[in-house]
Amino acid sequence: MQRLERTSLKSNGPLGASAAGAALFSRARAKTVLIASVFLALLPLFTSVPARAANIGWDGVGCGNSNWYCAANWSSNSVPTAADTVTINVNLANVVVNASSPTISFSSLTLGGITNNIVALTVSTNISGGGALAIYKNAGLTSGTSQQHVLGSVTMYSGSSMTHLTNTTVSSNTLNIRIAGGSSVFDLQAGATITVNGKGYRGGTCTAGTRDGAGPEGGTGGTVGTAAGGAGAGYGGSGGNSGVAGGATYGSLHQPNDLGSGGGGCFGAVGLGGAGGGLVMIVMDAGGIFRLNGAINA
Repeated sequence: MQRLERTSLKSNGPLGASAAGAALFSRARAKTVLIASVFLALLPLFTSVPARAANIGWDGVGCGNSNWYCAANWSSNSVPTAADTVTINVNLANVVVNASSPTISFSSLTLGGITNNIVALTVSTNISGGGALAIYKNAGLTSGTSQQHVLGSVTMYSGSSMTHLTNTTVSSNTLNIRIAGGSSVFDLQAGATITVNGKGYRGGTCTAGTRDGAGPEGGTGGTVGTAAGGAGAGYGGSGGNSGVAGGATYGSLHQPNDLGSGGGGCFGAVGLGGAGGGLVMIVMDAGGIFRLNGAINA
C-alpha cells in the first residue's frame, strides 16, 4: 500500500480558503488510495482460476456400477474433463456412458495398455472436444448413438477394435467419427479392426408382419410352406430375387451414409433373413492423414 505523508499547512493567521481546500484534497486522496488498496486485495477472491489438467484412472470400485459419470469410479473421485489425461486399464472393465448423460470430453483417453487387459467402453452420447484416443490390444470402443464423435487423433494398435451397437427397424447406432485438425492422424494399425457386420437393419422372420427385412429396401419375405426363401436386400446394388422381389438400390456404393437393409426371412417354415451391414463414417479434416493397415468390415 502506498505510504501517506502528513501534509503541513503553514499560516500566519486563520486557515485560508486555499489551505482548507488542500487539506480536503489530501483527505480525499487518502480515501481513494485506501479504497483502491482494498479492491486490489479482494480481487483474487473474484478471479477464476483455470482448471488444472489431471491424470485420472478408472478404478470402478466406488459406485457399484460402470457408469462414466459416477465420480467415485475414478481415481480422482471426479468425472474427467476436457483438460484431463484419462486411462481405463482395469481388466474386464466395461465402462458405459448412458444415452441420457452429457457428452464426454478429455485431453487424451487410453483404453487398455501394454498389459493387454480386456477393456470396453460403450458411448451412447457422443465424444466432443477433439481429444486424442489410443486403443490397445483387447480393448475396444463401441458407439451406441448415431451422433458424431469428434476426436483430435486416433491410434488403434494391433488387437484393438471399434464397432457400434446393433440396430433393428430404425437407424439408431452408427460409428461416425470426425478427426478434427489439419495435421491430425487416424492410425488403424495392422491387426486392428473396425467391424459392424450384421449390425444394420434386422432381417425378416417367419412371423406374419415381420417376414420382410427391415430398412428402406429390405428383401421380401418368403411364403410359409414353400421352398422359396426370402429375397436379398438392396443398398449399393439391388438385392437378389428368390421367387419374390429383392430390395432396390438406395445408397452409394462408394460413399455409404445409411445402414444396410435386412434380407427377407422364412425358408419353408423356418429361417431368419440376414441383418444388413452397419455404417462406418470416418471424416478427416483437410490435411488430416488416415493410415489404413488394419481392417474395416461392414
